[in-house]
Amino acid sequence: MSSDIFLGGTPLTVEIRRDTPSSSTVIALIGEVDRDSCSKVLQSVGQVLRDGNVPLRIRMDLAEVTFLDSAGIRTLLHCRRDATRTGCEFGIDPAHENVYQVIEISGLVEVFKLPPRA
Repeated sequence: MSSDIFLGGTPLTVEIRRDTPSSSTVIALIGEVDRDSCSKVLQSVGQVLRDGNVPLRIRMDLAEVTFLDSAGIRTLLHCRRDATRTGCEFGIDPAHENVYQVIEISGLVEVFKLPPRA
């Protein structure tokens, strides 16, 4: 499943891939995660958690996210909260270098279970 939102910068594309039913789901984001696109990110996680087949783990793939602002950080924290409330583990892997730096500066590398940079 893929959808686009465009409000100014690089449009945000969201792709949801289920590895195995009830096991793991990857939500790949492509573009910019900012205040204009955050609702799309929350909706994608909500959709995965509401579809009746909650995975054991959601992995957010941010390898192709080129911009992440404070609203994006807040949104990722909300996604993590919503996932853990259903018993679903939430992590980010991989992350674009720019995004990794924002998460690192925010002190959230361990919270999002990001692997160390190479």
